[in-house]
Amino acid sequence: MSEPSAAASGETCSRCKRDLSGEKPVRLPDARNYCAACCERMATDAFEMETGVPFVPWIEKHPDLTMQHQPMEMHIRRMGFVFPFVFSLASLLLLSWGGVKVSCLIIPNPPVEIANDPERVKEFLARHKMKSVNDGLAYMAVGAVFLAMFAGLSFRQGKSYWRARDFKLTLKDGVFQLSYGPHNETFTVDDVKQACIVRPGTVGASEGALGLADGRMLTLDTCLSDLHALGVVMDLRFREDFPPSQEDLARDRRNKLRKIRGLS
Repeated sequence: MSEPSAAASGETCSRCKRDLSGEKPVRLPDARNYCAACCERMATDAFEMETGVPFVPWIEKHPDLTMQHQPMEMHIRRMGFVFPFVFSLASLLLLSWGGVKVSCLIIPNPPVEIANDPERVKEFLARHKMKSVNDGLAYMAVGAVFLAMFAGLSFRQGKSYWRARDFKLTLKDGVFQLSYGPHNETFTVDDVKQACIVRPGTVGASEGALGLADGRMLTLDTCLSDLHALGVVMDLRFREDFPPSQEDLARDRRNKLRKIRGLS
């Protein structure tokens, strides 16, 4: 059987309002229909470079989007917590050893040749105490600096790992399902009033966000799966202009070169 035409239902593109008669509408996970031209222009060639497939064929095989951290990413985050934590324990041991040295809890026996001379024994113990205190203070200073540095890094990485643990955000038929840890929440795509989805691999960016109607903000890490596709969907809803294509960028570069060379 042939595909039903868009004319029968009077469908138009939700982006450009063009009549979709004679072509198959592209149904996106936000429960809206778009024309293939708008989808491809918004996705640009960057989507195909990332996934290896143009946006329209890819989205037709993915009626729902799932944003979650991959096992490799979770392993990296876990190691990012474990290594600083181990070094912070080593720094704590160094700090404790410095405390032992300062307290002079370890008293060496005087050499045999001065053991019967109380004055020389007293002088030997005084020198040992001074050296032990100086060494202990140095150990404590180094241990405290490294403990603060590695403990802070371990806390930050541990917080990042715990936040990413069991995080999952799905979009299907215009409904978001959010879960992380014991928390579960459902909200519709119409509840999202602002969106800033950072493309994976964007230099200098660490996260994007969805702004909800009640004032809350949901942050999204750049390493989440299906994030680029979610960005295309959100851009089709909120972005007023289309991003430049590779052809547009190449044409702009050629025009700039012509101006620099005095050819135009």
